Amino acid sequence: MLGTPRIVEIKNLSGDAGYCHVGILKGIEKLFTSTPNDSCFADDTVELQINIDGLPIFKSSSMQLWPILGLLKGSSIKSPFTIGIYAGNSKPQDLTVFLEDFVSELRQLQTSGFDLNGRHFTVKIHSFVCDAPARAMLKNIKAHSGYHGCERCTQKGMYRGKVIFPEVNAPLRNNVAFDEMTDPDHHHGPSSLSGLSIGLVSQFCLDYMHLVCLGVTRRLLLMWIRGPLSCRLSAGLVHQISERMVALRHHVPCEFARKPRSLSEVDRWKATEFRQFLLYTGPLVLKGLLSDVLYKHFTLLSVAMYCCLRTDLCYQYSDYCHQLFVMFVNHAGDLYGKDILVYNVHALVHIADDVRSFGSLDNVSCFPFENHLGIMKKLIRSPTLPLQQIISRLTEHSNGVENCSRGMTNLVSKKHENGPIPTAFVGCHELVQFAELNTNGCVIKACDKDGCVILKGGHIAIVQNIIKSYSGVYVICRRVVHTQPFYDYPLLSSHLSIVSHSELSTECCTVPYHDIVRKCVRLPYKTGRQFIILPLAHNDK
Repeated sequence: MLGTPRIVEIKNLSGDAGYCHVGILKGIEKLFTSTPNDSCFADDTVELQINIDGLPIFKSSSMQLWPILGLLKGSSIKSPFTIGIYAGNSKPQDLTVFLEDFVSELRQLQTSGFDLNGRHFTVKIHSFVCDAPARAMLKNIKAHSGYHGCERCTQKGMYRGKVIFPEVNAPLRNNVAFDEMTDPDHHHGPSSLSGLSIGLVSQFCLDYMHLVCLGVTRRLLLMWIRGPLSCRLSAGLVHQISERMVALRHHVPCEFARKPRSLSEVDRWKATEFRQFLLYTGPLVLKGLLSDVLYKHFTLLSVAMYCCLRTDLCYQYSDYCHQLFVMFVNHAGDLYGKDILVYNVHALVHIADDVRSFGSLDNVSCFPFENHLGIMKKLIRSPTLPLQQIISRLTEHSNGVENCSRGMTNLVSKKHENGPIPTAFVGCHELVQFAELNTNGCVIKACDKDGCVILKGGHIAIVQNIIKSYSGVYVICRRVVHTQPFYDYPLLSSHLSIVSHSELSTECCTVPYHDIVRKCVRLPYKTGRQFIILPLAHNDK
């Protein structure tokens, strides 16, 4: 009944390792069958993003998976699909054998394309999104901890207990020089992907989830908590910061899967928590507790990443963000010591290049793939034949396409009768009130926590009610008045629509729901007398 395959074809590799190739075309066909009118199929070229990463599956065993995942760019379905899975007690030893089926099929799709429903499509690689060790493995280059480990520039690292990269203006690598292996110290040998139409420099993106969230942001927090005395905070200050963090738990919108936690639990923070701290809560909870010089240094990174993630700001501010990243890296060595200038910190100076090529950093992020890996791990119920189990479960669920399609939500939901209702609508028999509105990928609610929005014209408002009448859907809101910039370094925060306020208008206004431009985070400041408003920058949950 579930369509479970009776036989799962497994290619035996070295030792007890095995690989099952599901297929690129098979995944695309299932998505097309589910949503044939999806925007990703509007043109005759399908853009594909690839992720390859390792996944340990048992705590008491070295068994691990190395799935090859694909994501169609421009699609309304944000869940990746499985192209192939390797399972073994170590990472793939022979990359050529591991990638053989993937490379062969991708080359065929790039050159000859495929036909679906009477239409001919070709496949184009949008980007490869992996962490640094996986990128080094796929490109067959020196690891990020090596002297010639930087993927974007040719500088040779220095050894100071660890390899550091102090330069910020070294000559850049390019695709042609990489293919010709003009820097032999950077390469172990030819890459298994060399025969494909892929820029092995320009299309291998620097994933900010690992690089910035789990890398630089985590490193800064650990320096403040456990670092050298020159930058370490006292236990009292750390406790005050933690108290401020915990106090914000009930004010964080529903788009955040995790609420702020104490710094005592920083070793268990997930990537989304570091991102939340860097972009939203950090500038607020650190203000007045971190020294002025360290706080301004932190805002360099926070503002640069915030602009790189905002879809409406990233192109306009890309050059400015590059300057902020360079300033951050240059000052980091002076404030925290040269030892901090490891690969993760140095690579910040190259992030703006990806913004210029691909737009918002969420377009080339590992977050959707990491979520999918977590789901994939839960499909394994027994240590016996894990690869066969996961292929069977994926077949049953049809790669999750049906679940994604059924997950579509209504525009408005949760009826109520609590008001307020504008005078013009009083007595309207067709009027219905709702508590939630789903628009622009966000959930807007008639409450302080989830009701802060930016309207057309730049006005900020707090939603009080959502109504639907014969003429359409409207939001009833009170506008924020008398706003001020929250910070003035490295720029006035009001340029990014980040402001503080303490008052709302006394009268409500009524606007069509499509006048909502962006949802905001609204956090209390100074014992609740003021609020800080920060428009949402990231676009995934």
